[in-house]
This record gives sequence, C-alpha cells and structure tokens, in this order.
Amino acid sequence: MKEKIWKIRESDDEKVMKIMSETALSPIIARLLINRGVDSKEAVYQYYNATTESFHDPFMLTDMSTAVERILRSRDNAEKIMVYGDYDVDGVTSTSILYMFLEELGCLVEYYIPDRHEEGYGINKEALTEVKERGFDLLISVDTGITAVKEVAYSNEIGLDVIITDHHECQEVLPSALAVINPKREGDKYPFKMLAGVGVTFKLIQALARTTGIENKIWKYLDLVAVGTVADIVPIYGENRTITKLAFMSMPTTWNKGLGALMKVSDLEGKKMTAGRIGYGIGPRLNAAGRIKHAKEAVELFILNDTKQCLKIAEALDQDNKNRQDLEKHIFEEAVALIETSSNHLDKKVIVVASKNWHHGVIGIVASKLVEKYYRPIIILSIKDGGASGSARSVEGFNIYMALKANAHLFDKFGGHEMAAGMSLEETNIEALEKGLNAYATKHMEKDVLIPKLKVDMVMKMEDINLELIDEIQKMEPFGIGNPEPTFICKGPVNHIKRIGKDLNHLSLEVGSDSKIKGVGFSLGEVTEWLDDGQLSECVCSLEINEWHQRKSPQMMVKDIRHTEDTLKEIKKQITKHKSINYIKDYVVEDENRLNRDMLTDFYRFLMQKDSALNHQIYFTKLLAYFDLKRPQLLSKYLMMLEIFKELGLIQYQIKGLSMTFSLNKGKKVDLHDSKLYNKFL
Repeated sequence: MKEKIWKIRESDDEKVMKIMSETALSPIIARLLINRGVDSKEAVYQYYNATTESFHDPFMLTDMSTAVERILRSRDNAEKIMVYGDYDVDGVTSTSILYMFLEELGCLVEYYIPDRHEEGYGINKEALTEVKERGFDLLISVDTGITAVKEVAYSNEIGLDVIITDHHECQEVLPSALAVINPKREGDKYPFKMLAGVGVTFKLIQALARTTGIENKIWKYLDLVAVGTVADIVPIYGENRTITKLAFMSMPTTWNKGLGALMKVSDLEGKKMTAGRIGYGIGPRLNAAGRIKHAKEAVELFILNDTKQCLKIAEALDQDNKNRQDLEKHIFEEAVALIETSSNHLDKKVIVVASKNWHHGVIGIVASKLVEKYYRPIIILSIKDGGASGSARSVEGFNIYMALKANAHLFDKFGGHEMAAGMSLEETNIEALEKGLNAYATKHMEKDVLIPKLKVDMVMKMEDINLELIDEIQKMEPFGIGNPEPTFICKGPVNHIKRIGKDLNHLSLEVGSDSKIKGVGFSLGEVTEWLDDGQLSECVCSLEINEWHQRKSPQMMVKDIRHTEDTLKEIKKQITKHKSINYIKDYVVEDENRLNRDMLTDFYRFLMQKDSALNHQIYFTKLLAYFDLKRPQLLSKYLMMLEIFKELGLIQYQIKGLSMTFSLNKGKKVDLHDSKLYNKFL
C-alpha cells in the first residue's frame, strides 16, 4: 500500500469561536465550515439556505444586455439561431438547456457540436461556413469560444453574428464577437468566477427570462445545470453550491425524460443524488457519446420529450460506456505493461508512454488511472502516421503545463493547465520529451510531491462519533471540489479485521475500545497483511449512517489506516539499531532480551508457515501481533533470533522499510550451540 502524507487543515480558532458565538453550531461543525471558507454569520446562512433568490443578477456579467437584446431581436425577426457547443458533459448540458429554452421563447433554433475525432475542440471555420450557408444569422457558443479569435473574425467577414458564452481562461486578446460573456474576463464585475460553462449558459437563460417576465419557468433547468457543473469538476461553493443543492432535491423525480432515463440505466432512479453519483454514474455515460460516437446523441437524449425514445438512447449510451470501459481497460493494461518493461520506471518523476492507434477518445481517462496507479505525472500518446497526440495528467504540486512549455520546441501544438494538458508532436520526439520533462522535474519538483496526500479536517475522539453528528455533517451536502466531504483522524484498537468483497480487495473492521465503530475500507484489503486484532491504529475516515434491518448505526468509511506514530517510531528505532550493531562482537545480553530454545523453535515454526505465503514477506507489525507483543521494544528479540538463524545458515533475509523478505534453507539440520550469538545467552 502506498505511503500517504496526512495533512490536517489549519483552522483559525478565533474564527471558530466567533462562528459558534453567532450561531447554534457545535464546535465540530463550526470548525468544518471554517475549513471550507464559511467564516461569517451571513456565509453560514447562505451555506445552509440556498434558494433561487441566492443567485446573483445575471446582468452583472459584461455584455449580457447586448446578448439579450440580440437574441430577442432574432426571435422577433424570425432569424435562425445556432447553438454551438462542446462534446463533453458541460458542453452537452449547456447546448441542451439553451436549445430548449430558446425554443420555449419562440426562437427558431438548432444546435451544432463538432465531431471530436474529425473536427477537434472548439469553433472551426468549416463549421461556421456551413452554419452561414444553411441560413443562420446568429451563432451562440456555449462552453467554448473564448480563444476563437481568428474564427470569430472570419464569422464577421461572412456576416454571421456571434455571441460567446464560456468559462475558460481568457487570453490577452478576446474574440471580436457581438458579446463575450465570461465571468473571468478582465474587469468583469460578476461576483462569482467559478461557474462551469453550463452555469454561464444558465445565467444567459436567466437574463432572457427576467427580461421576458418568465423567470419562474427556468428553475427546472437546474437539474441539467447541476450535471454539467459536477461533471466539469468546478468547485462546489458559491453559486455552484446553490445550483447543486437545489437540483439534488428535485433530480430524483426530474422533469427531464432524458435525464430520468439516464438515471434508470445508471441504477440511480429515485435515489438520493450526490456529486459522486453524477461523477461515476451519469457523467461517464454522457461523455461516452462524444468519446466513442458523437455527442449529439447526448443532446438528443435531453431535448426529446418521448419516454420510449429517451430510454432507447440512454441504453445506447450505457452500451457506449461499456465499450469505452473495455477500450480503456485494454489500453490501460497495455500501458502498464509498456511502463513496467522499463526497469527504472519508478525512478522517473514523469512517465511518458506511447503506442500505435490507441483510441484518442479514451486515453485521457487512461492517463488519470495511470496517475492513480503510479502517483506521478503521466503523458499517454497515440501514434499514427508518424505523429503522436495525447493527454497529460499531473499530481498536486507539479504544474504539467509549465513542464510542457519548457519543452515547447518538441511539440506541433500543446495547451492546458496545471493539472491536465493535451499535445501533438512527431513520433521521433517522444524519447526527447520524456528526457526533457524529467530534467525539468528534477529542477522544479518538490521533495514530497510524489507521495499522495490526504487532507484531513481534524482529529476526532471515538466517543464523539454518533448519529446526531453524522446527521449534521450530511446537512453540509452536496460535497465536491471546494466543499469536500469532512474527513477525520480516529485512533483506537482494531477488532474483527478481515478482507471482504468478491475478490477480497476490501476491508472490514471495528475501531475503538469503549466506543466501537464499524468501518469499511474500499481497496484496503491488503491492510490485513500488517495489521491485526488488538493493535492500536489510527485511520483517516469519513462518516456515514449504516442502515440494516431498520436499525441505524454510525459507520466509518476508511480512506487510509496505519499503526500509531509511537508504534512506528519505536519499530523504526529497533530496526535502525539492529542494522548498526555487530551482534557477535559488540552485543551485551540484558535480562529483558534473554532468549531460550523454546522461543527460537516457536519463531522458526512461524517463519516456516509464512515461507509459502505473502511473497515471503513479513511485516514486523504483524509479527508483533502474532506473538502478542504489547511493546514494540520487544521486536529486538526477534531481530536477534533472525541473526542467530542467519549465522547458522537457516535463513537469508533483507529488511526494507517496516517489513522483511526472506527464504529458508529447509531441511538443514543445525546445532544451536554452533551459534556464537546464541551462546551469549547461556
């Protein structure tokens, strides 16, 4: 199991006390809110009381009035409007809600989404030409367009008006569109800058609705706005929290037949909605359309009003997603095999892996999974006709965009941000790219960047965990980026620890002495190799309510677990001492470390049992548990016994970290009295 760094969020105690004095919040909840930037009485009220009145005035966005006037003029003059979107979930939901609302307004409207594989990302001239030739007078971009300077200039030349709505970072020069609506524009006075593309699109809808006196009709669209917002991984605070909080209340009985069908095939029908269920259930199925076929299938799903047809499309998207998963699994396995053919792959700070004809639509997802496996920045490239194109994903603390920029001479083109990027280059430059990125990382990567981090809110006493607290925590939903699910460090002895699940990959246990709480740890089954019943541990966990046979009880969702720091510190001390001492020459026997034949026999039998299991590996913490050693200091006895066995030629062993690998010379007969070290104990 990978070592992780636990980082406790720093709270301002004065702010915690102030919030507690101004509200009825408990100390734990007050600290959790302060950790999330909710640090005033007004902010607490807004946090818990999201309503449609919480939205900011859409006309605070630059160019909003111009956009509204032009769209309504198009409606009044029966001009044709084209909604131009992106092929990801944010783009699909943006396209869908604007298309449906403009139809509701009485506009003549159609939509256009470029083909990921044939046209690539963003507005292109060929599409603009087609739109104009088909008789459209106005194009509205959603979730794209902020960098389309040349394309909009061309649109102006051919007499096609353009309104841009986007949320991506602005470049120095903005497109010369009729209106450019983006809260990140320099000088824009809109108070919330972190809307997803679908959030900006919704603000345009809100402005149109307010102008035409039908604002009460737009709140139903929040269901789809929330899907795009969560899928685009924008922070869930401010207006994004208002969007998701309101939408999650209505989504289980959504009005949109397409969303309802998608929830049905995702096994989410009627269930409580969470960011996780969108991220792992709804989002991937919508994304699969653009990755495997064409994103227009996802738009059709949302804009149709036919239950049977929607279910048919949803089932097709579900199958597309399964095909995407198969492709992804195949590419992932191939990539892992390629990476591990290199004997020094774990010495590389940045890994570049490439192969011919990997499906371009899924390699970004594979890059993310490779980051999870190796926890280092990954670039994955698909090679075709002498060129390579692909995706980069990074880890917290390493700016992959700046690393690519330092090697810009190797690319045909590249772009992205701190955590993700895309690029294309000649196949002959791939080897130089990996060398260049690793050279950059050697200079700019901080020491602990390649160690995974777990951010924790606070240390929690086991006796403070109860149903009332968990109920208060659940009122802080929806969770996501910017409003993470609260996590705690809990400490206590473990009991009933065992592997569970079909492949025994998961962990079940109880933590605590007087106050015992059941816990589950997904993908933590290997913990049983070094942790045993009765041992003191500390774990990072979130809390939830487990309901079984109408009985509710607190449950810990374990993210990571380890022995207490004192235990680990003492074991490391004993190992360090063991490695530095010459037992034959320097060791002086002390009473507490005396050995006898029975102890040596028991230990050797233990080693024989373990010799055929666990890849000949033993964790010293597990050894302590097996022999019921309450004090880690007693480990020194067993380290000495290893030296006796080694001296007699019974074992070869190597200590690495907190474990050892070993092999026994079975069948060899020896006399203990041939050991000089053993004779010291006589």
